[in-house]
Amino acid sequence: MGASSVIDADPEQARLAVLRSYRIVDTPPESQFDNIVRLAADQCQAGTAGLTLVDEKRCWFKARVGVDRTEISRDLSFSNHAIRSSGIFVVTDARLDHRFSHLPVVTKDGFNFFAGMPLVTPHGHCIGALCVLDRQPREILPTQIAALKMLSQRAMDLFEQHRAKHVTSPVASTPPVSTGESKVGPGSVLIVDDDDAVRSFVCVACRRLGYQVWESPNGIEALSLLDKDPDKISMVLTDVNMPLMDGLELVKALKKRPSIPAIAVMSGRFDPYILSSLRAEGITALLSKPFSTEELKQTLLRAKAARA
Repeated sequence: MGASSVIDADPEQARLAVLRSYRIVDTPPESQFDNIVRLAADQCQAGTAGLTLVDEKRCWFKARVGVDRTEISRDLSFSNHAIRSSGIFVVTDARLDHRFSHLPVVTKDGFNFFAGMPLVTPHGHCIGALCVLDRQPREILPTQIAALKMLSQRAMDLFEQHRAKHVTSPVASTPPVSTGESKVGPGSVLIVDDDDAVRSFVCVACRRLGYQVWESPNGIEALSLLDKDPDKISMVLTDVNMPLMDGLELVKALKKRPSIPAIAVMSGRFDPYILSSLRAEGITALLSKPFSTEELKQTLLRAKAARA
């Protein structure tokens, strides 16, 4: 029986096959993943966080903070449920939840709060979760959910990079923008977004891509920063929906300046009016949320190329 037949017949076997293809389980700790779980713990104000990969029998921690163990039995874990969720999986008080109240992680370790963001591959397989835990029952804030979402996407970017180093067969992908450069930069980019968590993680991604980064929560402050240092900021990446001055208004204001920076626009949803208005302003570098670091990189490159 061919591999495709097995995948079609059993979704769990397909998920496990995809997990194995990353060749990441049981690899040594890496600082990039350690940084992700530390950021998750900080953003969610949680004492414990982990990046778990779920195989046949266990949840294995690629990275962790606040816990010593490197794995836990799959049937005794929160993550076994998180991988079946289409979005954030939250347990506010495990003592009151019959699915978890009897588990050692609750009765012995004392963890009563859990929030896990599934780690979803480009083809829709969930291979694990980025999770935070606390001993006190609690809720999770929308900004914290956004933070976990961005960090889980960053983790998947790193997993994809790891797999690419070990897979010899070609993988179809969108052709990169040709710039003659081996990486993004040098340059500076102003990130404009009213969502603190999203703005923070976009800033981190841009720094990793080699940019000097500025940030602003709205269009009015962004223009003020440009007025103070017009020669230091070469590019603006702005969200669409913001208070005080939205992304479209900011784009129109930027277009009237004597020195126009490269412009890219991001949004969770580009409605037809926004799209037509941006095109009327000559904006073609558009980025749909959620996005990967590679998609961010290519969008910034398109903005630079359009300005040139």
